[in-house]
Amino acid sequence: MPRKYIIKVYKPNAYYHIYNRGVEKRAIFLTPEDYKKFLHFLKESITRTEVCMVSYCLMHNHYHLLVYQQNPRDITKLMRSVRTKYSSNFNYKYDRVGCLFQSSYRARIIKSEEDLLATSAYIHNNPYRDKPGSIPKKYQYTSLPEYLGTRTTTWVNTQNIISIFKQHNSVFWINDYLKYHEDKRKERMDLG
Repeated sequence: MPRKYIIKVYKPNAYYHIYNRGVEKRAIFLTPEDYKKFLHFLKESITRTEVCMVSYCLMHNHYHLLVYQQNPRDITKLMRSVRTKYSSNFNYKYDRVGCLFQSSYRARIIKSEEDLLATSAYIHNNPYRDKPGSIPKKYQYTSLPEYLGTRTTTWVNTQNIISIFKQHNSVFWINDYLKYHEDKRKERMDLG
């Protein structure tokens, strides 16, 4: 039986949580330049598809992406492009051969508005989960600064998630967004 989220039959006009890690759980980002190169390839590939980047987080040995796609083949095109370019670049730079990523990436469909918000919070809280005591909003390889208005990136679309918070409180939506992230972080800590 295939592993969960490996078989990818994508639906049009749907959100997906995409993630993967290095083969044998090895680091896939060794320097700040590696993170920047992955983001460069991601941006370049996003602009060639109809995929909308909602949230992302790159950690030393894995990545998380939250995307929206219109065309059911766009995620496949996006991920094939990013993985091929980044793996080739990494292998050349570090004089290595073979697979960089652990099997194929995983893709989970987002089933509700709550799932969308919880997945975005999970992605943005990854730095804290990886290093308890760190401050997720200060981690630079995530899209959280776009949501907080401290960085502008043209290829990250924050509007759908921000609009959910603005519906409830148009003046203090950033505080609500941060509180939601904090609550989700505490929930995960309570679960162990």
